[in-house]
Amino acid sequence: MPRVAAGLLVVASSFAAGCFQDGPMSGPVPSTPLPLVNFMTSDLSTGVRLVSVRITDGGDTVSAELIATIAPAVRVSTWPGDVEVASSEAVSSSPGGQDPSGAGRFGYAQIDRTLDAAVDGSVWYRVSLPRRPADYQVSSDLTLSTFAGGALGVRISPAHRPVVASVMSCPKEGGAVAVYAGFSEPLTKPPGALALDYGTPAAPCAVGADEPSVTQFICANATGAAPFSLRIADSVTATGSGSPMAAGTLRSADMQSAVLGDGCSYYKPAIAD
Repeated sequence: MPRVAAGLLVVASSFAAGCFQDGPMSGPVPSTPLPLVNFMTSDLSTGVRLVSVRITDGGDTVSAELIATIAPAVRVSTWPGDVEVASSEAVSSSPGGQDPSGAGRFGYAQIDRTLDAAVDGSVWYRVSLPRRPADYQVSSDLTLSTFAGGALGVRISPAHRPVVASVMSCPKEGGAVAVYAGFSEPLTKPPGALALDYGTPAAPCAVGADEPSVTQFICANATGAAPFSLRIADSVTATGSGSPMAAGTLRSADMQSAVLGDGCSYYKPAIAD
C-alpha cells in the first residue's frame, strides 16, 4: 500500500489581512517549515535488509549540512533490546530546480541503511531517529513505531516468516467500508485463504482488489471503525522465500489503533517474536 507523504498547507488569508494600508505589514513573520523526514520502508517489513530514509526541505536541494545532521542520528539496533548492530550506509541526493523542459524538480536526499550479511536474519531490528523538533519533523508518525525515549522508526526482519503489517479501514459512499490488510512482504495467497468478518454482529466481507502485498475487502452495510477479525489459512506463503505465514485469526481488539487525518482507522498488530 503506497504511503502518502504529508503536504504543506500555505495559508494566505493572514497575508491579505496585513497588506499595506498606512505603512508596512505588522505582526509575526511566518516561520520556515522544518525539513521533513520520511521512512520509505514500511514498519514490520520482512524479506529485506535495507531501510530507506528520505529527507525533503520544501522542494529545495537538501543541504550537505542537513544531511550531516540527520544521517549520524539514524540508529540500527535489535528489537527489542536496542543493542546496536552492524550496518552499512549509502547517501544519495537529487537537487531541486527545473528540468530542461521547464518542469519543477523536487529535491531530496536519501539515506539507505543495510544490515550486514552476518547479522541474524531471523529476528527483528529497529531503524530509528530521535525526535528533534528543532531540526526536523518525522512524517506519518501514526504509522511508525515509537521506541524507548520517543524515537520513531520501523522494524524489519530479513528472514522472519511474513506477518500482517497493518490493517486500515476507510468509510466509503453508500454505507460501505473498505478494509485493507497490508503484509510485510509479497505473498502467494490461494483463493479463500484470507477472510474478513466486520461489524457487530460480524458479517463476512467480499474480497475486492487483491495484490501480493495488500488485500482489499469491501464490507457492505457497515459503519465506522467497527470490530473486525481477519482469518488466515495455513496455505499463505512468502512469494520470494516460500516461508509460510502463521495461520490464525487477527482481531482488531488486540491491535493498536489510530485515526488518520483522512478519517480512516489504522491498526497495527502486536509482534511477539
